[in-house]
Amino acid sequence: MADRTHKDLSTRKSLLTLVNTAGYSISQAALSIGVPVSTAHRWVQLSREGVEHRRPGSGRRRVSTPEQNAALVAEAVRNPFQSASAIRTNSQFPGSTRTALRRLKDEQLFARIAAKKELLKDEHKLFRLAFSEENTNRNWNRVIFSDEVTFSSTNGGKVIVYRPRGARYDERYVAKQIRRGRVSVSCWGWMCRDGLGVLWMLDETLNAAQYKVILEHVMIPSVRMHYPDGIIDFVQDNHPVHTSNAVSNWFSERQDIKVMDWPPCSPDLNPIEHVWAEVKKEVESNWPANQRRTKDALWTQIQEAWDRVSTRRRYRRNLISSMPRRLREVIWAEGSHTRY
Repeated sequence: MADRTHKDLSTRKSLLTLVNTAGYSISQAALSIGVPVSTAHRWVQLSREGVEHRRPGSGRRRVSTPEQNAALVAEAVRNPFQSASAIRTNSQFPGSTRTALRRLKDEQLFARIAAKKELLKDEHKLFRLAFSEENTNRNWNRVIFSDEVTFSSTNGGKVIVYRPRGARYDERYVAKQIRRGRVSVSCWGWMCRDGLGVLWMLDETLNAAQYKVILEHVMIPSVRMHYPDGIIDFVQDNHPVHTSNAVSNWFSERQDIKVMDWPPCSPDLNPIEHVWAEVKKEVESNWPANQRRTKDALWTQIQEAWDRVSTRRRYRRNLISSMPRRLREVIWAEGSHTRY
């Protein structure tokens, strides 16, 4: 609260300087400083009366005591995922919810959207930390990053329309909503510094047999188009299908593929996650206005979005060049979550 008072005094002095020294009118000074004109007039009047500071005890009395404010803050710290109303009720704060929010803001506690991350156990953190320390100096330029993702058809976003006043329900300006079931498409894909690989639609829930077909007939041929020779350094997550005996045995028979020992619960280390997010944005922003969201239409839009993202050479190279930073952040976080 002291900081706010100091800021008010500083603003007040600046305004009085403009009026008394620089020749500004009160209105001009208020506009320049960014305070209400009525406030500026009151400050100038008080200054002319010789009152430089607010009289102690003047002004409206606060609804809460310092002890009640402290109890409010303590409740917010105890469980930061409560609603403001719940924090106010549980701390027995006497003011309104809006007042409670102001008190929390005074203590630098702001309402923000929480980041969503996987739950990390201690063993996960240790694995992530060890992996990051071991691979900080690795050359990631030829590493193949793979992953599966599911795209869903949704049409619940805001629709912008430019219309005259009073025409909200005019037939021309009403967005047409078709009641339909939700459809989804699951895909497998890979990326590297030099391009995005083949995008493959999964016809059903991924199993070991299907995954081996993808590896043998999709992954290897498409990777060899970029890198005809040498070992393929391959990244996959710890999905049960990926680590199944059938798939592990298949990899053990391949001398030209080296599967990296990827840490569990580490999507923040896999740059293809950013590619998926970018493709999803492309699908949503480029969906034809009058096209129904069927599975076939969704797959077509996904492929087109994937192709558009694949042309962004600097984008994918920046993703790969971020790998050392990702690993360093895991080390700094002692294996915990990072901003990626």
